[in-house]
Amino acid sequence: KSDRDKMFFLDFDGVMANSEIFINGKKIGERPYGYISFRVDLTPYIRWGTENVIAVRVNTEKLGSRWYPGAGIYRHVRLVKTNKLHIPEWGVFVSTPEINNQYATASVMVQLANGNDKAVKSSYAIEIFKLDKANHPQERVAMAIKKNISVAANTIDSSRVSLTVKNPQLWDLEHTNQYIAKVTVYNGRSLVDIYDVPFGFRTLQFTHDNGFLLNGKKVQLKGVCMHHDLGA
Repeated sequence: KSDRDKMFFLDFDGVMANSEIFINGKKIGERPYGYISFRVDLTPYIRWGTENVIAVRVNTEKLGSRWYPGAGIYRHVRLVKTNKLHIPEWGVFVSTPEINNQYATASVMVQLANGNDKAVKSSYAIEIFKLDKANHPQERVAMAIKKNISVAANTIDSSRVSLTVKNPQLWDLEHTNQYIAKVTVYNGRSLVDIYDVPFGFRTLQFTHDNGFLLNGKKVQLKGVCMHHDLGA
């Protein structure tokens, strides 16, 4: 009952197949395909202050896959609680359009979802930290602030900020240097969300003569098409 000003989502990483999602006997979502993640919004259907029952129905009667002969929820499921103003699923994306020995550019796209019935005035800060080998944040290497963003009611707004990191340490197969973009969101002066995205600075090229180049160096790609156990 104390969370009725929040929003709740269920994230499914994989359900085989033709899944239908119910809460308290009411169907609220579906995903016909078995090999893709999806999210359902529980918020409008929750009974506050009492028990809620979630059910997932799957049906493979008319669908067979030789790569996965089973049925059911076969990957992780997460219950996600957010504020009404929040960063949605996959709502931060970092690209690295410019890299040289002196500096690199991190272009950070940020989405803000407003689940309120009225527009809100928001802002966010982006901080970039170097990660150590255990993926723990170390020194801050860049920061930017995006102010006074008006997000309309029940909509998602997006914007982009570019930050410069001096003397970037590149990611490659031998030196897996990583950074993290930390996005902190405010509704007025109130902190409402924090979203972390790890990334690396590296250049990727596919060339006609030399094949695949990572940071300008040729890399031989090797791999297999790895499917589920019990496959064909």
